[in-house]
Amino acid sequence: CSFDLNNVSFANNDTIAYVAGQTIVLWSLTDKRQRFLYSSEMREKITAYTYAGRRLLAVAMRGDKPEVHVYDHKNFRRKKKMILSIN
Repeated sequence: CSFDLNNVSFANNDTIAYVAGQTIVLWSLTDKRQRFLYSSEMREKITAYTYAGRRLLAVAMRGDKPEVHVYDHKNFRRKKKMILSIN
């Protein structure tokens, strides 16, 4: 089994995050549990994600109307949705 470390980032001191298709996987190193951020609104493939501080997670998706969703890292509630529109 191979694992690409270029696609892994630390969400905080004990949690790593990586993309698996349309899902962000958060794996806790302390209790060896996984949490999954999957939204029915994320219909397209995730192209990028980042953490703002230790509280917010931004996820970008490609598509006809590219979108960025901002979530609370602790409870996965969406805080903001931005859609790129070209006029």
